[in-house]
Amino acid sequence: MPIRVVFSLSVSMIVIFTGRMVVERVRAAESLEQANGELELRVAKRTADLERVNAALRGEIKRRRQWEGTRRQLERSLIQAERMATVGTVAAGIVHNLKNSLMGILGHAELLEVRHPGIAGPDEIRRSANQMNEMIEDILTKCRTKRKREAIDLNQLLRHELDFQEADPVFKYEVEKVLEFDDGLGPVNAVYTDLSQVFGNLLRNAVDAMHASESKRLTVATRSTEDGVEVAISDTGCGIPDSVLPQVFDPFFTTKDGDGNGRGPAGTGIGLYTVYRIAEQYEAEVRIESEVGVGTTMVIRLPSMPIRTQEGPETRLSATRALEAV
Repeated sequence: MPIRVVFSLSVSMIVIFTGRMVVERVRAAESLEQANGELELRVAKRTADLERVNAALRGEIKRRRQWEGTRRQLERSLIQAERMATVGTVAAGIVHNLKNSLMGILGHAELLEVRHPGIAGPDEIRRSANQMNEMIEDILTKCRTKRKREAIDLNQLLRHELDFQEADPVFKYEVEKVLEFDDGLGPVNAVYTDLSQVFGNLLRNAVDAMHASESKRLTVATRSTEDGVEVAISDTGCGIPDSVLPQVFDPFFTTKDGDGNGRGPAGTGIGLYTVYRIAEQYEAEVRIESEVGVGTTMVIRLPSMPIRTQEGPETRLSATRALEAV
């Protein structure tokens, strides 16, 4: 066989072999690239799955911490409520005994006037004693344990709640009170201690909101509506930001970060929650109108109800509310 033919065959075989190697390498590279792509996809999917699991785990840890904090706060509140209930019960007994002593003072004042006609003093004694007797009656009313629905004059109840606030020197001497009562306001059928707690909480919140205000003005207004009565309590306090308005009725939510001892009022996050829960029992509407830096108006609209007597369960915490009012 000629040398030229052998050389041509050798070159052809080398070319074919090289081509096959190139093709195999290309295919191997494509397979490797495909495998890498699939691996990256699996890694990305597994990473995303792990991130979702981690996010869910972090959320669960956060929720558990929140629940644990809420549980501890609820336990502290219940312990404090139990203590206050015990002290309030004792205070109610003391107030009752004061009433007996007061009757003795009134009796001796009348006897003094009979024995010494024209003497100065008995009228003033009687006036002061009667005023104290009214205060004692209000406290005893707050201490009632039987929850009985009755016809309640909201104007009178609000006046009594305002009188109780006089125990706070800031309220008594620094807050301007504006009363706009509808004299034709009809009675509402409710448990006295329920409404006392509602409006007592709202009045205290209004005063607390004005602790840093230069102008402290509290406006309490009542008016008749087509289907009931409406009470509006307005203050010139700090106002409530729109961002937290949806949360103000949540349990344990509060914007009061003071300590109650000179660094601003302290809050428990129970007041407005209690207001809302009680309002629900009477199918009442609760509305908030607030502007930061201007003030807040809380509006309670109670529907008209037929006046009837209705017994309810006994409650021990009513004595607590009486003590808080004192």
